[in-house]
Amino acid sequence: MASGRPRRPNDPSVMSSLESAVREIRRPGPLESWWNWRWELGILATTAGLSGLIAASLGLIGLAAAAGAGLAVFSAVLRWPPARRRRPALDELP
Repeated sequence: MASGRPRRPNDPSVMSSLESAVREIRRPGPLESWWNWRWELGILATTAGLSGLIAASLGLIGLAAAAGAGLAVFSAVLRWPPARRRRPALDELP
């Protein structure tokens, strides 16, 4: 099936492109949605588990301190000069 912009004015793929653009797409079911979002849901579950573990062992003050330390480390990594250096494009390499 053709897709994208037609190359010539009378290209027959215009009609098939229009048909594919207008056709109704099946919505994913709950299991398929979960599979598509598996990484995000895993990160959310891990973060919630670690937060609960820290809050249970150190209390809410310890949780706030751990969150602040995590943000400090994250911002320090972003400000680290090699992390901010621009990489040369592939066509700029020797």
